[in-house]
Amino acid sequence: MRDIRAHIITKITRAMASLSITGRIVLWTCIVIFVSATVWMLCDISLHFIVTVPERGGSLTLGSVGSPQLINPVLAISTTDKDMVTLIYSGLTRWDISQHKLIPDLADHWTISPDGTIYTFTLKKGLTFQDGTPITADDVVFTVHAIQNPQLQSPLAANWAGVTVKKIDRYTVQFILPAPYAPFIENTTVGILPAHLWQNLSVQEFVQSPLNSKPVGSGPYKIGSINQGSGGTPISYTLVPFRSFALGEPYISTVTVNFYQDTATALAAAASHQVNELDDIPDAQSHVLAGDGFSIDRFPLPRVFGVFFNQSQNVALTDPVVRQALTDATDHQAIVKAVFGGTANPLYGPVPTAFLNMSAPATTSASTTLAATLLDKDGWILNTNGIREKKRVTGTTTLSFAISTDDTPELVAVANLLASQWRAIGADVAVKVFQSGFEDQVIQPRNYDALLFGQDVGRDFDLYPFWASSEIANPGLNIALYKNPTADILLDELRATTSPEIRQQAYVVFAHMLSRDVPAVFLYEPDLIDARQGIAGGAVGPIANENERLIDIYRWYVETQDVWKMFASIATAP
Repeated sequence: MRDIRAHIITKITRAMASLSITGRIVLWTCIVIFVSATVWMLCDISLHFIVTVPERGGSLTLGSVGSPQLINPVLAISTTDKDMVTLIYSGLTRWDISQHKLIPDLADHWTISPDGTIYTFTLKKGLTFQDGTPITADDVVFTVHAIQNPQLQSPLAANWAGVTVKKIDRYTVQFILPAPYAPFIENTTVGILPAHLWQNLSVQEFVQSPLNSKPVGSGPYKIGSINQGSGGTPISYTLVPFRSFALGEPYISTVTVNFYQDTATALAAAASHQVNELDDIPDAQSHVLAGDGFSIDRFPLPRVFGVFFNQSQNVALTDPVVRQALTDATDHQAIVKAVFGGTANPLYGPVPTAFLNMSAPATTSASTTLAATLLDKDGWILNTNGIREKKRVTGTTTLSFAISTDDTPELVAVANLLASQWRAIGADVAVKVFQSGFEDQVIQPRNYDALLFGQDVGRDFDLYPFWASSEIANPGLNIALYKNPTADILLDELRATTSPEIRQQAYVVFAHMLSRDVPAVFLYEPDLIDARQGIAGGAVGPIANENERLIDIYRWYVETQDVWKMFASIATAP
C-alpha cells in the first residue's frame, strides 16, 4: 500500500512539473474554486440542517425586594417567600404559561367525579424530595392538614375549608368537596411538604423551624449555599438544579437570588448588571433597562381595580342614573396613560379581559356630554356653586361623596384624577387617603361612600366572594354591597360549572348584569413588568400572581449549542 501511495505521489509531482507556469496557475485556480465551492456548499447545508438548542450550564442571578422569612408553601405570605417556594417546591399540578393550562407535576393524572365533588390524584412513582426520600400520598395529606390547622393560620386555609383529604393508597390521594367548586383545581398547585421532616413538630416548632430558611422540597432547584450578613439575615441564596425534578432537570447550573431592601436598590443593581432578572418594574424604569440590554416582558395579572359604591351610606349614589353618569364620565384611557404608562390596561367589567379575551363594550370613550345629559334629564340641576342637586319629596339631595382609598402612590393618583373627571359633570367629590387603619376602619365596617380598591379574582375568576349577596357583611368581599337574586343564582352556577365554554358565556352574562345595575365603575387591570437579560426559554402570558413568572424556570437557559436537526431532541432531552 505504501509503494502504491508513493507511486501516485511521484506521478502527480511529475505531471505538475511538466505543466507550464500558466498551466499551474489555471490548475491551482481550479483547485481553489473547487475547495471554496465545497466549503460554501457544506456551510449552506449546515444552515438548513443545524439548529441552536439549549445546553445545560451557565448561571443566573435573580433580584428580589425583601428578605425571606418563611420559605414554606403553607406559611409564605411575602412575594420574596413565594418566589423561593416556587423555585424549591412542587405541587400536584403546575401552571404552564405557554399552554395556558394546568399540567401534571408530582401528579401523573387525576379524575373528577361527575358531580364535581371528588378529585382523585395519582402520583408519579419513583419521585423523591431533595433529600432522597420518596414522595407519597402521606406527604400530600400532611400538607393539606397543615394548611387546614387553624393554629398555623395558613393564608391558604380558606382555599381548603371544608375539604376532606383521604389517602387511598401509597400513590393515590382523594379530595372530597362539600359542594361542586370548579376553581378548586387551582389549589393543587400548592407545594408539597416532606412529612417525614415536619410531622413531629409542634405548632410553635413548625413556625420557627430552620426548615423555613433551609427548605427541602421537590421543585426544580434546591439549596446550594446561603450567604448571610453580619446579623444572620440572608443576603443571597445559591441554588443548584434538582436532577430528579418531576418535569426534568433544569438547564441553568447555578441560580443566585439576591435580596435588596427596597425597589430603588434592586433597580440600581439591575442597571449595573448585577442581576439578570427583576420583576415589578415601574414603567418609566423599564424603558431605561430596555436601553441597557434587558428584554421587558409584561405578564397580565387577574386583578380588577375599580370604584365600588356603597349605596347604603350615600343617598346620591342610590340613584342608578348617577352611577351611570359617573361611569360615562370616566376616562379609562387617560387614567391608564397618566398613572401607569404601559403597565395597565383599561377595564370595563368584573373579569380581566386579558384572560378571557372578552371584548370591551362598543363605546368605551368618556363622554362628559352624555353624562351631563343623563343627569339633566333625571333632574340633577347645577346650583350656583356648580354642584348638582336634585329636589325630592324628602328634601334636596346634593351629588356629593368621597372616594376612600389606601395610601399607595398609584391609588392616590387614580383617585385624584378620577375625582377631577367627575367634578367636570357637577359632582362634589372628595378624596380620602388612609395611611393606616384602611382595612379595619374602612373596609371591614363598610365605612365609605365609594371605595377605590382592587379585587384579586384568581385565574379561575371565582366572582362569588366579591358579588354574592351572602358576602356583603365582613369578612365577605362584596364591597359594593351588591344584591341581585338573579346574580346570586348565576354565581352559584359558575362555581359548579367546569366547562370553560359555559363559564365564559356565564361571565359575559354576569358582566352585562353588572353593567345594567352599575354597582361599581371598573377602571383597569394591571400588568406585571419583568426585566430579563441573557435569558431564553421563558414564556410570557397570564399568571395568577407575581411568583408565577418563575414557574417555568426549569425551561430557561443561558447556554446554547448547535446540533444537527436529527439530534435536536436528544440534545434537549431532560
